[in-house]
Amino acid sequence: MISKFGKVDVLINNGGISQRSLAHETSISTYESILKVNFLGNIGLTLALLPHFQERKDG
Repeated sequence: MISKFGKVDVLINNGGISQRSLAHETSISTYESILKVNFLGNIGLTLALLPHFQERKDG
């Protein structure tokens, strides 16, 4: 995206997944998948753009 538009001004971490079952009916692997996307996905995207923001001292 940076190569196409030149810079990123704002990062909105708004992606995520959910599950539609009762807690006691949901496997631990489902919760792990949700955490990977909803928590670690946001951290990963932030870390990927952080050097760009730091270099520009903006964002």
